[in-house]
Amino acid sequence: KTRILLEEPTRAAMAPGRVTSFFQLQRAEQQTHLAAILTQRRELTAVTVFDAEGKRVPLLQAFALRDLPPTELAEHESRAHLLLPAAHVTYSPVYWSGARSEPVITLAYPIGDPVQGFGAAEVSLRPVVQMLAAEKVGSSGAAYVVDAGGRLVAGGPGLSAVQVGASLAERPVVKHL
Repeated sequence: KTRILLEEPTRAAMAPGRVTSFFQLQRAEQQTHLAAILTQRRELTAVTVFDAEGKRVPLLQAFALRDLPPTELAEHESRAHLLLPAAHVTYSPVYWSGARSEPVITLAYPIGDPVQGFGAAEVSLRPVVQMLAAEKVGSSGAAYVVDAGGRLVAGGPGLSAVQVGASLAERPVVKHL
């Protein structure tokens, strides 16, 4: 279930990469494409376009104005820079949005073949949190998601006392993975 919850927003975020000659379109058309991404997928909160050198392209950034404060938009852009140049879809570690009280990730991907630039998007993991909150695992079990470092991304009701970002790397099931 978790993978499906990430595949759809990732596919939507990568829409500029599927637009033939995205960088040759008029600026207004490019902006329309970015706005459509945010409209189609509520869990996408920011989309930014970078040129082939990794510099943000002026006027090619869309974000959920009510959901994303300026400080978090700047952090999204900084995290995106760390992922560039991206030869394929690349994800940041999960991080916590204090303003929205939810885990989020940034993804980056190439645009064009050959690569003419890059796109980056911030994805809210709120749907993952909501899905886990509804999961029941026996009478006392807990469902949870950890990142590659074993840090808690989201957990069901059985882990309500564990803070997001806490290390679960020593738990036997996490060690096994």
